[in-house]
Amino acid sequence: MAVLVGSLVLVPIARSIVTSTTERHGQDTVFVGLDNYLALIGDEQFHTGVVNSFVFTAYAEIFKVVLGLSAALLLHHRRRGRALLTGLLLVPWVVPTVVTAFSWRALLDPIFGSVNTLLTATGIGPLLASAHLVDSWPAGWLSDPSLAMPSVILVNVWKGVPFFTVCFLAGLKAIPADLYEAATIDGASSLQRFTNVTLPGLRHVLTVTVTLSSIWTFNNFDLVWLLTQGGPGDVTAPYVLVAYSKAILQLQYGAGAAVTLVMLPVIGGLVFVLVRLLRQDTNIRLPRRRQAAWRIGARRWAGTARRALPWVVTAVVTGLLFWASPEIFWKAAVVLGVILLIAVAVGRVVSTLQSRGGRRSSSAVSGLGSWVALAGLLFFVLGPLYWIFVTAFKSEGQVVMRTDDLWPTPWTLEQFGALFDNQPFGRWYLNTLLVSAAST
Repeated sequence: MAVLVGSLVLVPIARSIVTSTTERHGQDTVFVGLDNYLALIGDEQFHTGVVNSFVFTAYAEIFKVVLGLSAALLLHHRRRGRALLTGLLLVPWVVPTVVTAFSWRALLDPIFGSVNTLLTATGIGPLLASAHLVDSWPAGWLSDPSLAMPSVILVNVWKGVPFFTVCFLAGLKAIPADLYEAATIDGASSLQRFTNVTLPGLRHVLTVTVTLSSIWTFNNFDLVWLLTQGGPGDVTAPYVLVAYSKAILQLQYGAGAAVTLVMLPVIGGLVFVLVRLLRQDTNIRLPRRRQAAWRIGARRWAGTARRALPWVVTAVVTGLLFWASPEIFWKAAVVLGVILLIAVAVGRVVSTLQSRGGRRSSSAVSGLGSWVALAGLLFFVLGPLYWIFVTAFKSEGQVVMRTDDLWPTPWTLEQFGALFDNQPFGRWYLNTLLVSAAST
């Protein structure tokens, strides 16, 4: 089994290493040694792709953790309708990437898109322009160099939040309720229970989820390609798109393989962190009397370093993000700051009412705040799905002319008829079932 699995994994990598030392000259393949790797040192497109991949992954993971954890906490304390709400939040994870990309491209259209229409009607759009979060209004979300990367990150967050929500919800169910009861008896506030009970209880789930999602996001190609094809310019082109451009568009397979292999240590580092974390829970601790004194001291130092490591990593990542994308940095800080201020304000009001003995009023404020937050989250998740649904019932003229964008007039089954009458949709659907079942 080790030989079989090792061959399936290592043979393609070894083949890529060999390919990376070659170069196409017409129909001939010539050995060039390390020339492809040396060429990357001065390749500005490659440098831009690496920075874009880092920026794209870091911001996407930050917002997926914040929104996923918020959704999980809201659903965890919900007694009625939790299964239904969880199912609704999972739908973006199920939607194919092609459907996701083309739907968001239509929604973010600067002239006909529903996003600009709704933000203009509610007055939020001009407010964003006055706060300099966008340069002008209406905004060209995917065509403006300053907004293209945040827009691509937004779509990735929309598609990835359900995965984080489900993982965090499962982790919350595994935390013993006795810990919360003990913390409440000791007089801990909501924030203290969150930082001292919830976060430590979710440590392993959080690390595994973020690591896996970081690997997927760092290697994401299809979503970026379908949304912007790396443009405008190269502001959204990740390193995988650079590899695609060299290998597929320019037919330089060696240069494309070199791009991917140079970044392989980054993915390897993330995999190493994941494997180490999974091994920690299986380690058997010997009785204390069999541990040498120097090992006890080493473990104490290791414990101190482990506690300090998240803060060091946070500081380093924050500094790199500020250096790589100062415009996106302060915009993301404003959004995260608003979310944090609202959460802290609601928690402070609830804690104050509880300390004064107003249980009913504190429960009412807490329930209202959770419902408002959940409604906003559902609007963010279900809004594009609503657009997909109503677009299926538009006529071809309505789709092309972009009329009646949010409510078809009239409703028609024209698209469904064309799908089954003019296209081999049954064959496509059967192919999908066969591939998904066999690969699973």
